[in-house]
Amino acid sequence: MTHHETKLRLADIWEHLSECYRQWQHADEDAARWLAPFLVRDLEECRRLCEASGRPGTYCDGLRAAG
Repeated sequence: MTHHETKLRLADIWEHLSECYRQWQHADEDAARWLAPFLVRDLEECRRLCEASGRPGTYCDGLRAAG
């Protein structure tokens, strides 16, 4: 994956993650449990892309610190 493709993919993931997070903040308990795996999946995909890029500090400093 090129640097440009990685940036585009990360932007798509962050957009989806942001939308899920907005929904999760206002969700009842059942809906929050349903949304949680999507949030985790998006975060894991971001981490994978950052690590695979060989330049994790360039994209996602916060993800390294969180793990």
